[in-house]
Amino acid sequence: MIHRIWTRQRPGRETTVARLELARANQEQVLAVSAIKGERMVAITRLVLFVLMGVSQGFVTRIFGEFNPFDQIQYWAIRLYMVFAVLAVIVLRVQSPSPRRALWMPIPTAMADISFVTVMTWRAWVKSGQLDVEMLAVSGAVLLAFSVTRFSRFHVVLSTVLAVAAFWGLCLVAGNVSAGAVGFVIACYVVLGGLLWHANIQLRNMFLDLRRRDSLSRFLPRQVVESIIKHGDASLMPVQREVTILFSDIRDFTTLSETLPPQAVLKLLDDYFEHMTQIVMA
Repeated sequence: MIHRIWTRQRPGRETTVARLELARANQEQVLAVSAIKGERMVAITRLVLFVLMGVSQGFVTRIFGEFNPFDQIQYWAIRLYMVFAVLAVIVLRVQSPSPRRALWMPIPTAMADISFVTVMTWRAWVKSGQLDVEMLAVSGAVLLAFSVTRFSRFHVVLSTVLAVAAFWGLCLVAGNVSAGAVGFVIACYVVLGGLLWHANIQLRNMFLDLRRRDSLSRFLPRQVVESIIKHGDASLMPVQREVTILFSDIRDFTTLSETLPPQAVLKLLDDYFEHMTQIVMA
């Protein structure tokens, strides 16, 4: 889209629409970078949680004499989820940030997470005849918390819906859980989803503001940067004002820049701007 806009303009001319489109594309890319970092943390957390779950359900239960009968479906579910958890860490480690990928990738991973918990809880109920409501509720809340670092608020809604559907569905199948307990857990999921929605928005805005503030602070005074952050692009609209401008030159700068190494030129300019900025502001 940006490319089509630019190709219609004569060389050297750039419309405001094109600049806004470029700014949006840059913003989406920045969020995609943040999203893939968050997804990598989720993948590592998932793998650690899987290992700890294996230790608690396998090693610890045997110590205390709690032997779980073998179940073929649980056996394959554990191995498939283990492969998924390891592959997620490997793939995300080498994956480059992409807004489109950041939008769709958490969808199958969220479904895989909630499906694993649902299958394991369902099979445990089939073997024992008793639904472990506490473990199911905590597992759903942990998986729901994964969505806080993801790209879009849609992912928070999706995780909330999946957690509610899994819990409610298993309780309906089991039929031995009180309606009050089911309603309480679902209400907690909805409240937690709302908090994660808010946290997702705040993290998203804070990250963009920090990146934008850092970029603008390199070229604009602090007061102008604060105005742009506070009022948005409206503060950049053309206005008529009386201003004072200082034009200055560094004697023999061209010759110096041709003879000095880049590091020395940068140090010279930093020293110059440091002194001149203090004088101008005074």
